[in-house]
Amino acid sequence: VLNQAAHISTITPFHRERLLRAGLPSAQVTLLPCAVAVPADVAALPTSASLRVLTVGRLVPKKGHDLLIDACAALAGKGRSVELVIVGEGEQGLALRQLAARHMTETGGRFKVEFRGETPAEVVRSLMLHGGFHAFALACRIAPDGDRDGLPVALLEAQACGLPTVTTSLPGFESQLQDDRDGLLLPVAPDRRRVSDGPGPERASLAAALACLQDVPVLRARLAAGARQQAELRPTPAAVGRRLMEMLGRLLPGAVYDARPLEGR
Repeated sequence: VLNQAAHISTITPFHRERLLRAGLPSAQVTLLPCAVAVPADVAALPTSASLRVLTVGRLVPKKGHDLLIDACAALAGKGRSVELVIVGEGEQGLALRQLAARHMTETGGRFKVEFRGETPAEVVRSLMLHGGFHAFALACRIAPDGDRDGLPVALLEAQACGLPTVTTSLPGFESQLQDDRDGLLLPVAPDRRRVSDGPGPERASLAAALACLQDVPVLRARLAAGARQQAELRPTPAAVGRRLMEMLGRLLPGAVYDARPLEGR
């Protein structure tokens, strides 16, 4: 595939360097970072006595939703009230719902999980802004088949809304996320209880990070401000779009791109 491609774009410097090490000439690989719009509003402060956590992502192994559910359940098992909202659908949907149901029963109602399923982008944005969450979390892991995230757009959207984020320090993430500046990056470590699921963050570390964001408002506010500031420094969707069109223009000599809306042509 690499040898037959006329050109390749990738979203992080890590992945670009990986492609260059594979032998591709630098002129053939363009860095096009993910871009999200920064809303005018910022996320509402949490007012609930419960720890409220939001996650957005397909229900597939590499997203580590089972790790997040286990970590939240562990906190509830120690007496903390926890509310987890999961947005997304996928192949692990049934298994994750069963896991959550078991934990909710075991914790005597202190742990609540809401599965939102597939949700329109504008509804997700509203949830991020008005849901009153203490943290946005994605316990990303390396799946058994090697599949892993490059850089989840949902993380960038949460940061643009001014939510403190908790995720895994997978290769490539550090290009856009910095630990203790705009979120908490947890090291990748194999979990011996589920080796077949692939390495991800330690459940204990994930639970501790979430608890800290509820218990230390000063830290939460600093990371939320850092997340928003970092989002404002990233290229806008319009700027990335222009770079994409320039790249395509070089690949299609003689072609003319008409940027007018269809109804205006």
